[in-house]
Amino acid sequence: MKSTHSRSERKSAADSIKNLLDMLRKNNNNPEKPGLAESLTTPGRFEMFSRSADGMLLDFSRVRVDQDDFDTLVRLAGCCGLAQARERLFSGAAVNETEHRPAMHMAMRMQELLEVVPGEDARRVRETGERMREMAESLHVGRLPGNPSQRVTDIIHVGIGGSMLGPQLLCEALPPGGGDAPSVHFLGSVDACPRERLLPRLKPETTVVILASKSFSTPDTLMHGERLLGWLQQSLGDRANQRMFAVTAAESRAAAFGIPVEQILYLPEWVGGRYSLWSAVSLVAAAQSGPGAFDELLEGCKAPLVHRRFGPLAGRDVAVA
Repeated sequence: MKSTHSRSERKSAADSIKNLLDMLRKNNNNPEKPGLAESLTTPGRFEMFSRSADGMLLDFSRVRVDQDDFDTLVRLAGCCGLAQARERLFSGAAVNETEHRPAMHMAMRMQELLEVVPGEDARRVRETGERMREMAESLHVGRLPGNPSQRVTDIIHVGIGGSMLGPQLLCEALPPGGGDAPSVHFLGSVDACPRERLLPRLKPETTVVILASKSFSTPDTLMHGERLLGWLQQSLGDRANQRMFAVTAAESRAAAFGIPVEQILYLPEWVGGRYSLWSAVSLVAAAQSGPGAFDELLEGCKAPLVHRRFGPLAGRDVAVA
């Protein structure tokens, strides 16, 4: 009986979604519906079809929607289970169906969410955040973490995809925070040309290398890492490892590579690469602009998250976002 009832509910929901999509198509194809140019002259359209919060503005008044479209879209979000999906995401359910794990990357910018993360993992995330900021503080003033007598003028960050693009975006968007802040460089693809053009311009004795790879098995990253470690060893010998850092979930692999344990930062498995910008993967950005600037970034990123987590779906702002 329960199974039949469940099938009936699913069929009803599917019918509702189909009906709402049909309504949207019908209204969109209505020859009497005003065009966008005419709609823009409607008094109050901007106020009706825009939302703002925490200094951010979402303006969709220049999209060809009317009030009927908007109301239908909000109803459609409800029928599709948006509120329930949001709750599963924020409660730590295994919403990553490919890897069968949670997607709790939001906790990196809103640490209150760590309460739904297993205790040991939550502790490690907090500890890693503290260690990352200590490293960034030293690097920001041009000093080697753990050995402040050694200078740092350049940082080479190695990663692919989200392990590189997020930190690179931050470094381009946020200004260097002082005269002693190191210059930053990025290596991504397997192409060796950018690396070989870069190294002659740098000094091994003042360069730091950061390898970012959640699995620490990414061929591109490890290839660059091996070449860079060899480059450092040619000039520094056994001291080369002091200038190698890693951000990874596979800490034992990073240690086996030769990176000192105290220079390995933990990246949780439940943080996807494209969302790792808020994690220790952005050590290079925090080093360039200062840990204080990075914390301000996290606060700004937290603000819209509060709206999405706690904002009522019926209030529409969450559905629009």
